Amino acid sequence: MISTTAATEPGERRQCWECRRRRLVCDSSRPACNKCLAAGTECPGYGSKKPLKWITPGTVKSRNRGRPPGSGKGSTSAAKTKSMSKSPQVDNASISVGSSLSAESSLTTNCPDGAIDRLIQEAEAALQSEQDPLNPVTFLKSLGLETNDFFQSVLYFNDCIYPDLAVMHELVPNPYLAPIPMMAFRDTSSSVRHTICYLTLGHRIQQLAWQLDEAALVEERSRLYHHRGEAMRALSEDISNDRSQCATQLILLRGGLKKLVRTSAMLRPSLLYFMIIGVMGNTTSSASDQIPATSNLDLIDLMAEAYGEGLFPVLFCPPTLLLDIIRINHLRMQGSTNPTDEILQTSAYTLLEQIQSFSPEQWTVTSAAPRDEWHILGRIYQSAILVYCISSLQSVCLLPSSTDLNNMKAAHGSRLLLQLRKAMMSPAIKKCMTWPLVVAGVQAVSLSATARTFVTQQLTEMSLDVGSPIPLTARDVLKKFWDSGNTAWDVCFDQPYAFVS
Repeated sequence: MISTTAATEPGERRQCWECRRRRLVCDSSRPACNKCLAAGTECPGYGSKKPLKWITPGTVKSRNRGRPPGSGKGSTSAAKTKSMSKSPQVDNASISVGSSLSAESSLTTNCPDGAIDRLIQEAEAALQSEQDPLNPVTFLKSLGLETNDFFQSVLYFNDCIYPDLAVMHELVPNPYLAPIPMMAFRDTSSSVRHTICYLTLGHRIQQLAWQLDEAALVEERSRLYHHRGEAMRALSEDISNDRSQCATQLILLRGGLKKLVRTSAMLRPSLLYFMIIGVMGNTTSSASDQIPATSNLDLIDLMAEAYGEGLFPVLFCPPTLLLDIIRINHLRMQGSTNPTDEILQTSAYTLLEQIQSFSPEQWTVTSAAPRDEWHILGRIYQSAILVYCISSLQSVCLLPSSTDLNNMKAAHGSRLLLQLRKAMMSPAIKKCMTWPLVVAGVQAVSLSATARTFVTQQLTEMSLDVGSPIPLTARDVLKKFWDSGNTAWDVCFDQPYAFVS
């Protein structure tokens, strides 16, 4: 069937993307050009944005251009073996799972000793409790060629990451922290499995990069990018099936954020994380470049309900102060377009007084497990949010740069640094200090070089501790800000960031 020529729609290209790639003169037929039809190629159309094309893994191979001698497959494999030095102990031999697996179906995997036995035991327990006809061997074989990476990721998380996080239970039992069950992969989507692989590989690379040679890093990063690409592709397919473009649209399609939080217990942790990333990301973004949904005052009641006592692993913020952050973000967004509004200016002063009235000791008393760490957390977040409130609202001219406000900001900046020094010595709370360190770093532009050195050192160490590049990004943003000679909050963040790790 020959396409017919139609007038070009506004915003559309005259040449389809395929003809442009092949450097042919397109006949601009709609809905598909005749040259693509004649070549048996699907015409990608004439849209203003180039369409994405997913490439089957393994079909594109990197060239060896510029690679030093001795960095071939043999040396890479040896380097890779060296890279496992801080990972669980491994058995490099092929492991056959059960006598019912033939040589052709044996799993060649680098799993810790006894890991497969543990997996089979969990599978058998699941079979007995659920009366599921799927036997453990069938389950292992059903995971396909990437079983090795999936199981290494789970074992790495459970043996290397979770023990460091479990110390947070000492503060108070945390429902969001738990090991990953081996059998969970049977019930998780492909996008989730690849995401777990991507995140655990990133953690290992971040912690071991200084020990690895270049060839080992290249191979580890290649695996990381592979899983990230596969996760994005699988997620793209999932979103496409839901006829949506982004997480916000998916939430709207399922009745909105409020309905989902209150009706879906399984999605509640993910939705809470979505809200926290949006709220905290707005603090380190320009006042005119925020996510409106997470700066809206309508979010306050829902956040108060979902956040509870402030136990989310990435943010041990007192609940009342977290709600004040939403109010500050809202004022920043409104003030960026109307800084002379007297109602907004009055609201800014009222909010400042409300944050000052917060009592860390009172919040500690309401906790199920009072400890010194609760006092430290309360003081850290009160001071950090006061500094953020004054600095960010001064940046949009809702608060004046008066002597009294600047003195208050300086006093709480010093208090924040003092409390952070204590927090970074506590294994139970030091991992959730990224955002307070960023706030201290912004304030440190007006303090001594010692304060800036402390922030730099702590963010560098935290990157290794949590296995994430986010603290390093925060460190680089702050260094650029310190060198700029500016002191305004919005100048520090030239693009949106979310410093939550």
